Amino acid sequence: MMWRDFSFNFLKLCCPVFCCPIPCPKSPTLWCNDYEKDFITMRSIFPARGIVALCSLLAIHMCLALPAIAATNTWSPAPDLAFARYGQTATLLPNSSVLVVGGDGSSGFLASAEVYRPAADEWTAAGSLAVAREFHTATLLPSGKVLVAGGISNVSGASTATAEIYDPVTNTWTLAGNLIGARSFHTATLLPSGRVLVAGGQSGTSSLTSAELYDPTSNSWSPAASLSAARYHHTATLLVSGLILYAGGENLGGTVANSELYNESTNSWIATGTNLTPRFLHSATLLPTGKVLVTGGYGASGYLSLSELFDPNTNSWSVTGSLNVARRASVATLLPSGNVLVSGGENSSGSLTSSEIYQVASGAWGVTEELSEARYYHTATLLPSGHVIAVGGYDNGLFVETCG
Repeated sequence: MMWRDFSFNFLKLCCPVFCCPIPCPKSPTLWCNDYEKDFITMRSIFPARGIVALCSLLAIHMCLALPAIAATNTWSPAPDLAFARYGQTATLLPNSSVLVVGGDGSSGFLASAEVYRPAADEWTAAGSLAVAREFHTATLLPSGKVLVAGGISNVSGASTATAEIYDPVTNTWTLAGNLIGARSFHTATLLPSGRVLVAGGQSGTSSLTSAELYDPTSNSWSPAASLSAARYHHTATLLVSGLILYAGGENLGGTVANSELYNESTNSWIATGTNLTPRFLHSATLLPTGKVLVTGGYGASGYLSLSELFDPNTNSWSVTGSLNVARRASVATLLPSGNVLVSGGENSSGSLTSSEIYQVASGAWGVTEELSEARYYHTATLLPSGHVIAVGGYDNGLFVETCG
């Protein structure tokens, strides 16, 4: 399914540190260099550790100043994947294509990858991984290449320590250095330095506190300070300050209540002032306000509709509006409007088609058009056009290949 929010060409995400060319939000014929002086000024004001998250928010605010044209808030069909899959990753590439990698399908774990090209509205093959996997991570590097790490690689549930690099220019895969420890259901976050922090996850029956750093320049991994609490099925969100917020998750002891912040400059973890309502398989979204919206998931009371906001200025959590439908394993996507679209998921009724939009200004959720096919463990990626493409997923025992 394809979600239509705005028809104007949404500003492509970029970071001046990485010098990615982007269309000017006010004129598609202008490019990043037209804003070079502003970016230089911004660099002198804001610390380097926050520039990546800051640029994302800047892109949002620049677009908010533009008029909304032909907002439709509807889903429409998109071409199907070549292979139905769930537990895959989806990464927006610098050329506006979407790379979908791995997952689980009717024939088992998948090594295949596919690229969606919006201009042609078609999927093309993107080579194959050396190791088939699901519930791995995929991280866009400053070079424009994509790092795929970890995941479950066989039917016994064993995690893999392998990592691979996709080059969109050559449409090929190469092996990266292996992780220090095998893991799946972890998180991977691009840091302002260009390194990638992988933290938590599961390996076999063990929940992990360990974390490690990938350096693209040396193609190697090194240990990072460990989390205070083992967790998987958690979220990791890069804040404007450059700190990373880790929230929720589960481990062998049950659902994790605490949340903590990682500081790259000191390689240390800091506890937040208050705790999040214990949950896992939730979503977390950085808002234009700099706050983080956490919604849905599963907790002590079952499937959750409760939503909460983390405020970095007060280092604390507060309650905001609740979802209309409790759900876990849904996907939250930040829209050009600054609001948040939550699609699919599952609850006690099974797989969901429902979608909702969180209004940042009011803190309330509104029901919007449903997906044509129920799904969870899917992906939903914002395209430069302002559309959102929902890919794959699982539907009550069926593998989903429809997109939109």
